[in-house]
Amino acid sequence: MRKTNTSKIRFYENNKLVYFILISFAFLLYGNSISHSYSVDDELVTNTDRQIHPLVDQGLSAIPEIFTSHYAQNTEQTYEYRPVVITTFAIEKSLFGSYVRRVHISHFIQVLLYGLLGLVIFSLLNQVFKKEKTALSFLIALVFLSLPVHAEVVNSLKNRDELLSLIFSLLAFSQAFKFADHKRLLSLVWSGLFFLLALMSKKTALPFLAIIPIGLYFFRSLNLKNIGVVFLSLGLARILFAAFKIGLVDETKLRTFSTLENPLFGQDFMSRIPSFFYSIYWYFKSALSHWDFHFYYGFGALPQVNYSHPMFFLSLFLVIGLLSVLSYGIIKKKNVGLNFGIIFFLLSIFGACNLLFPMVGIVAERLVFTASLGIVIALAFLINGARDKSWGKGIILPSIVMLYLGINSFLVIQRNPDWKNRITLFQKDTENNFPSAKSQAVYGQELQFLINQEWLNPSGQDIDMFNSILKAQEAYQLSLKTYPNYPKIENNLAYLYSMYFQDHAKAIEITKKLLKQNPSYREARENQLSATLKVFTTWCKLPHDLNDLRWKADQEPITTNQAEFSLIQQFEERGKAVLSKGMNPEAIEDLVSFAQGIELINPTLANLKPPFSETVNKQLNLLYSGARPSYNILDTFRIALAENFSHPLSNREFQETKNKLRDICILEARTFDQMHQGTWALDLVDKYFIEAQDYEGIIAIHKEQIKNGRGSSKDYIQIGNAYLNLGDKEKSKKALKLGLEGLKNSKESNAKKEIEALNKFIESIDKQ
Repeated sequence: MRKTNTSKIRFYENNKLVYFILISFAFLLYGNSISHSYSVDDELVTNTDRQIHPLVDQGLSAIPEIFTSHYAQNTEQTYEYRPVVITTFAIEKSLFGSYVRRVHISHFIQVLLYGLLGLVIFSLLNQVFKKEKTALSFLIALVFLSLPVHAEVVNSLKNRDELLSLIFSLLAFSQAFKFADHKRLLSLVWSGLFFLLALMSKKTALPFLAIIPIGLYFFRSLNLKNIGVVFLSLGLARILFAAFKIGLVDETKLRTFSTLENPLFGQDFMSRIPSFFYSIYWYFKSALSHWDFHFYYGFGALPQVNYSHPMFFLSLFLVIGLLSVLSYGIIKKKNVGLNFGIIFFLLSIFGACNLLFPMVGIVAERLVFTASLGIVIALAFLINGARDKSWGKGIILPSIVMLYLGINSFLVIQRNPDWKNRITLFQKDTENNFPSAKSQAVYGQELQFLINQEWLNPSGQDIDMFNSILKAQEAYQLSLKTYPNYPKIENNLAYLYSMYFQDHAKAIEITKKLLKQNPSYREARENQLSATLKVFTTWCKLPHDLNDLRWKADQEPITTNQAEFSLIQQFEERGKAVLSKGMNPEAIEDLVSFAQGIELINPTLANLKPPFSETVNKQLNLLYSGARPSYNILDTFRIALAENFSHPLSNREFQETKNKLRDICILEARTFDQMHQGTWALDLVDKYFIEAQDYEGIIAIHKEQIKNGRGSSKDYIQIGNAYLNLGDKEKSKKALKLGLEGLKNSKESNAKKEIEALNKFIESIDKQ
């Protein structure tokens, strides 16, 4: 027997060493992603910092329910059936506990799965080629792992479905080859089982129903009967998947899609053909080389390709070229590996190319994940074929391959930090005014969420918060520039104007337009009412008793920009909250930072001489040092701003305008509550009328409630409190006693406590 010369065994023929290299390479590429937090759509598959997944949160005990449920549901839609993915996160929950502790473990598992996928690819190809092309198998696995377009799948926990689907699909492929080589029925059973698990991870596994039999035809001399048996096994798994989905899962909640997500929604089959070819081109190009990363490619992100667009012809030529190479290879019975790679790519990507039905998002980096393996296989066989050419000998080809791997690795490692969390991703992927309407909208919404959190729980970094307000405004405006008819984002912009810019006139202008288009748009009506109430409250606090108030004679108060006065009022409210725990250098620093933020969004206050923040800083420090007696430092600003007006306003005119604004507020509130059934709007009116110290208005609105038969004990109590603030004790007690009678007839659980408290309050009135 001839002895094997082990000294000539190359490293790629040592499976353990190859496995170590592939796993290490995966962690080299994506190791810097393990420290990441949660990002876009992760809440669909696991508990996150934003949302608890009801199935995952139960851990292992929820597995039976997981296999009879959609993987996620929300108010907009019911998602697909992917129980295997949810099960992995449920197991994580049971093993590692809180989402705070396990987020990094989840990312570690993500990288580990990616490395294991590399092992599966190498092992499968070794099996397919019967170890005759081990170096090529290793190269394919290595290049596949390096592709930058995979960064979304590995960094996004939500996209674990793509990883698991491909892993199980390739295991099914491997078992099919075992059946072909050894004719073991057990391998056939395992092939079907793995394919079922692949489908239960994500339906992107479906093309393997054709890819696996074609692979057997290309690489094994099987008759049609044996190939048919394999196909039957896979088909049975497909039927079982459908049975699970139809028989056990409720399919009632469907999502409505729009041109915002893909301009092809609503277009007929013939109109989608140019975009079909362009999508194939985009995926082919992105699989080979990708550096312009984006988490979402919706309306505006890509050119709308028609039959006359240059990209249609370029894409058509690419597809014709691929089909020509494929046809030539099949006819001539050569280039088997290249042909299989092309078929693998085309079959895997066909469903994502907007022909039979448009995708949510015109294209997506994650959707080329499986198909990219076909491109790599074809590319590897092209490189292998080039080795026989004169220019392919020596170090030229290895150098090109190493350079390609190096560039890919650099792009991946540079991309990973963008996925650290939602805001880092959205900020990076919307740079340079990226014209995707949805991307800009999502970025603005994330900023708005963080702004709201900071507003409620201030950290003292108010300049950063106001910078974020400006960024959110810009993102919304860019979104609307691309897609003008976007009601949700228009309403969000109106909220920004009213809540933070205090530019209620702009907010009302936007919401009036939205309500004209859709009178039942609740959120827009909420914004309009809030903005109108803020106009009223600001008006009531104007310095009209100083005989310095002037107004533009040709403008209605409801549409006039009172932003500067409202911002000063907002600053006053913030100041009361900050100083409630005492005045100290830290509190002053916080308020000065807030004042600087206000100047950032309103140049009028910055252009005061001296600027608003400078005066605030000086006056607060004087008060703190005791150099000046306590006084309201903001009255000075109100007077200075009032001097800019051009039309004097008498006290009578001021009161008439106040009454007019009050009537508008009451009408808006009444309309809201009539349309949306409840008293939310009237409660909001109470809040702002109390702030404005308009007790007559409170009395009027609650008396009207009683007159119209919608009154309750609460209305009488509000009237009583208002009369007390006006100094009319008798009317106050009379109204409060009527409220007391209403409480006695109430069936609410806390009525007894309220009765006791109200009795004591009525008794205390005479003592005041």
